[in-house]
Amino acid sequence: MAVIVTTDWKLEEVARRTYGMCQVSWSPPFDRFDFERGFALPNPTNIRVATQALAWALEAIDNCTWLKPDQDTVVVATKHKAVHELLTDPNKVSKWMKNDKWPKGYVAVKTLLTKCRSILDKMARADFVTLVYI
Repeated sequence: MAVIVTTDWKLEEVARRTYGMCQVSWSPPFDRFDFERGFALPNPTNIRVATQALAWALEAIDNCTWLKPDQDTVVVATKHKAVHELLTDPNKVSKWMKNDKWPKGYVAVKTLLTKCRSILDKMARADFVTLVYI
């Protein structure tokens, strides 16, 4: 069975505070698992919110007991080009994790990128999850 999970995100300002809004949508008939979460951000960036949405989606997939890596295929779509490029290029995040030297622009999302990379590595061994950009 093929399952498509789409992550979306946006920054919203309410009462002079910026909130990150993350949305994870599953393809039917699994759309009952869709969710949206928001959180306050002291240092809001698009990449931070996009990476958080992806991390939540990957955690949900990783914790699904009804998805079987040997029988199912999951396509995870992110709507942030840089997040996709960082996590699909084997010479970027993995290399930064290994030598713990992160470019200045990615230090704020280091933990989230590490979490995403670790979950993707675990699931990629079984060709279970594919990350795409839309």
